[in-house]
Amino acid sequence: MKKSRIRILDIFMAILLVVGIGIFSYPFVEDSLNDFLA
Repeated sequence: MKKSRIRILDIFMAILLVVGIGIFSYPFVEDSLNDFLA
C-alpha cells in the first residue's frame, strides 16, 4: 500500500482535525488572553 500522492480524504481529515481543535480550544485561549491582558 504505497502513498505516492496525498489523497483528498487525507487533506479533508487534516483540515477537519485542525478546525475541530481550534474550535474546542478557542474558549480556553480567550480566557487565558483576558486574564493576561486584564
